[in-house]
Amino acid sequence: MSDTSPQYEERSPFADFGGRRPAAFVDAGRHTQRVQFLRRAIIAVCVGAVGLIGFIVVFDPLHRLQIGGFSVASVGLEGTRIKMDRPRLSGYRADGQPYEVRADTVVQDTRHPKVFELVNVDAKLGGKDGSTTLIQAAKGNYNAETDKLELSGAVRVQNKGQYDMKLTHAAVDMRASTIRSAAPVTVELPNGKIEATAANFEDATRTLEFLGPVRSEFRDDTPDAPADAETSQ
Repeated sequence: MSDTSPQYEERSPFADFGGRRPAAFVDAGRHTQRVQFLRRAIIAVCVGAVGLIGFIVVFDPLHRLQIGGFSVASVGLEGTRIKMDRPRLSGYRADGQPYEVRADTVVQDTRHPKVFELVNVDAKLGGKDGSTTLIQAAKGNYNAETDKLELSGAVRVQNKGQYDMKLTHAAVDMRASTIRSAAPVTVELPNGKIEATAANFEDATRTLEFLGPVRSEFRDDTPDAPADAETSQ
């Protein structure tokens, strides 16, 4: 019986998830300014109540097709628009933790070379505690000149067992390291849920502000103390 399992061109960085980063990746990750730019383009997109940050990678289809850990199904030209199908970028961040980002398409208009449109972004971000943060967004619009990313549609950041955040819009400022959402936000926690009409996150102070009206529900999962045994007379 023949083996019909899929073959992969490269080993996923999540194969050794939670392990030490090989020294070779440290050297390879700094060999060009392009790699450094890609690392800087991994931006905080959302944060849950436990304080973990999610990341998104912005792709540049004109200049970064030769970087290791990057693959693309096809690149085409539609008028003034350069379209990249099913791009995938994987590697390690500066803190040694792995990331992997995929998208259905990334489009750049040559008339506006600083602007990138992303469709159906699906990312994985490794944490120092060995957990994985999953990031999904229906649409993204990145401006390389202002270093700002607008996420819209269905945006979700999930760390299983810790939090699950859902929102419909997020404005990310890379330079200021802030994330603002003027749309309703829902955060589900293991022992409850928080709902707010808006939310702001500042990386410098590591604070997440829920704007009202805010509604929260929490459960007391502490086991009940055993009832006292009846004393026989």
